[in-house]
Amino acid sequence: MNWDAIGAIAEMLGTVAVLVTLVYLAFQIKQSNTHMQSATAQSQADNQVRWMADLAKDPKLFDLYRTGLKDDEALSKEDRGRFDLIVWQLVIIVDAQYQKYKMGAIRNEQLEVISNSVMPILGTPGGMAAYKRQRHMLSAAFRTTLDELMESSR
Repeated sequence: MNWDAIGAIAEMLGTVAVLVTLVYLAFQIKQSNTHMQSATAQSQADNQVRWMADLAKDPKLFDLYRTGLKDDEALSKEDRGRFDLIVWQLVIIVDAQYQKYKMGAIRNEQLEVISNSVMPILGTPGGMAAYKRQRHMLSAAFRTTLDELMESSR
């Protein structure tokens, strides 16, 4: 066998090895993205469940929350501040997920689920008022997105 043939075979084997490596890396990246999206979705669920559990385990806090959603003007100044913090916690949870969406860590469908869970709260008279009192603390992009969602859900 001549050296040119051996060199051609070695070059072909090298090309095949590079292609196999690229296919393997593509599979690993896809698997990593799937794992990251799954972990992000679980994190979101955990955060919202923790938020709801905090409300559920404290009857006074839950009563404050329900009253605030209906008519936050019926609350004292101190209770309105507490109500704002309850709503703000939820907005911060959603903001974190929105930022993950912008970075590509979660899919559009997951962002939709998140939006659908927060809009009934922000769509109440008290929820809307609490949001409006605090919206200036959000990034312009997220504030615009929430404003559009609230407008479209009316």
